Amino acid sequence: MSPRKLSGELPDPRAGYNVTPTVHAYVLLGDPAWLVPSVRSYYPFVQRIFACHDSQKLSWSGVDLSREINACLKLLSDLDVDRKVRIVSGDYANSEMPPDQCETLTRQHGVDVASDGCDWVLQLDTDEVVPNWSSILRQLDLASRDGRRTLEYPARWIYSHVRGPLVLVRSERRRLKTWSAIPGPIAVRPGEALTYCRQSSSEPRRVRIGRGSNSVVPTRDAIQHFSMVRSTDVMARKATTSGHALDVDWALRLRLWQDALARPVRASLHSYAAPVFGCYRPSLVRGLTRSAVERETLRLENARDASG
Repeated sequence: MSPRKLSGELPDPRAGYNVTPTVHAYVLLGDPAWLVPSVRSYYPFVQRIFACHDSQKLSWSGVDLSREINACLKLLSDLDVDRKVRIVSGDYANSEMPPDQCETLTRQHGVDVASDGCDWVLQLDTDEVVPNWSSILRQLDLASRDGRRTLEYPARWIYSHVRGPLVLVRSERRRLKTWSAIPGPIAVRPGEALTYCRQSSSEPRRVRIGRGSNSVVPTRDAIQHFSMVRSTDVMARKATTSGHALDVDWALRLRLWQDALARPVRASLHSYAAPVFGCYRPSLVRGLTRSAVERETLRLENARDASG
């Protein structure tokens, strides 16, 4: 599924820039549900993609992820028509470390291996889709001019699929306007030291959703984060394999998610961390359809069958 299709003629990402930066990316393998639309959304514009997974195919919490990682490897192999992908493995699962520290270790390795020969390292999760690469390129250019080593860019957290292009998105608690999540920089300079997951101690260039200045982007250009648009079985498994398996109340999170599926349009939900994250409201995502979701599910099932 492609929430904003990249078929046909692609926009020229170099338009308006004297020098187009060399961008490498790293991805963390273990969640195949949205890997294809995610990687496809920036694949034409990066030079290398480093795909990292634990050498024993374990999650950061020590759960066997061999089926999911094998599915990711198959999907990446199928879409890598220009041979940009490099597979990297390491000892990322450590029973003596909390899962979030293991995640930080994995991401740091991703930054390190991707840093050679580039200007920026893109660090997007496989459930995050870029609707407009030109917008990100512009912000990278502005970050370079400002002397920043990291770029924070907004994402819309899509909570569940409703019907057609209608979804529930996370929004502010008091004013039901678009709320943008910033889990950390989406791009860092080569060799940047991470402190917690994607975050670093460098002062970032901060971009938000809005209008009228160089530090905001329109809602349509925000990254689309499909964290919770998936099957019930996958959501239950995510509760045990996530880097936040120990610091999130997953029982409450899943109960709210299931309630949203049962009563999507009427749902006005407080998140597990309210009021920090606020509540949810119906919204539209261009290009999102039920048939597209079903096609992506079928693709994932075929990849799993092929991986054994």
